[in-house]
Amino acid sequence: MGRLEKRGLSYFSHDTDMFFDTKMKYIRAKHKLLGYAIYNRLLEIIYSENGYYLDLSDEFIILLSDELRIELNELETIINDFLNRELFSKKKYEAHNILTSKRIQENYIRGCERRKSVYLTKEFLLINPETIFSEDAKIKPQIFIKGINEDINGINEDINSIDEGKSTQSKSKGKENETKANSKSDEKILPETIYPDLNLPFSTLLQDHSPKTFTDEQHVKNKIREVLVKCTGETISKGSPTTFYKIIMTNHLLPKSEAFKIFSECCFNYRNLDSTLKNFRYLNKQVKGKINDANIELIDKQNAELQKAKLREAAEDRSSEKKSASNNGSNGKTENEDLHIGPKFEGLVKSVFPQN
Repeated sequence: MGRLEKRGLSYFSHDTDMFFDTKMKYIRAKHKLLGYAIYNRLLEIIYSENGYYLDLSDEFIILLSDELRIELNELETIINDFLNRELFSKKKYEAHNILTSKRIQENYIRGCERRKSVYLTKEFLLINPETIFSEDAKIKPQIFIKGINEDINGINEDINSIDEGKSTQSKSKGKENETKANSKSDEKILPETIYPDLNLPFSTLLQDHSPKTFTDEQHVKNKIREVLVKCTGETISKGSPTTFYKIIMTNHLLPKSEAFKIFSECCFNYRNLDSTLKNFRYLNKQVKGKINDANIELIDKQNAELQKAKLREAAEDRSSEKKSASNNGSNGKTENEDLHIGPKFEGLVKSVFPQN
């Protein structure tokens, strides 16, 4: 097996006027030099690791917060401001939970000028890589573009190459690698037939593929895999059912059956998504979000019921007090007795308040 191609860069170009850029001025005005420093630290990580994007996972944010010695909430606020000012693409972040931009992608591809090949993910792109180098450029890499769910070990038929003369040979080798990769049943699960009737009701999907019990981990994972295969038609890696299993089972408020129903509903609507959103990264984010929304709705409902119960209890107490007061007024008690004035003080009361 050949050596894996390096993805990141050892260095990258830094604009000399970045400090005075309009967007950066806002960041500096709000977050001082800390915002400027964090932005450049993110650029260093992007260019050194994946080259043109950063997977902004919860774990990464926690580790970066520790590295920079700042509060997690403050770091998240600053990154959100980067996105709102379009220093990073907000659209790509919302779709794929990544940080990237047109400028970053252009700089990365130019930085790969002397490499033999560059591999890019189709859904992450904001530019057309073929426009970076001129057609008569003597030195330029061969660029391959793949989808998120395509096998990373092979080169798909849809891969585009700038150098058409070399792309045919590369595609041929890619198909061989793809066949070998797919032949390993313990690595990939190939897609089966999608639900034949596109108008099939969602209730039928639940009836056919809902787990009978949630105490058997493998049984639940098998049902998750069935739903993914039937609804998405994608090639399912062994890790995908495990990922969704954790999302469903670590939910502590909703019944597990309700969490599975939300997962199934997201999968069922997968075919209606825009082509740029048809990937398991987005599906994962969507399932998490909908389960979280359902949890919040459940909490709100429980709080509302608790509040109603308190109001009913208060109303019953008031009614009981009124009834008690009414009974006391008609049971023959004297005014002094109602005021809890004993016989010892009756003379004093009469002397202070003489009765005519």
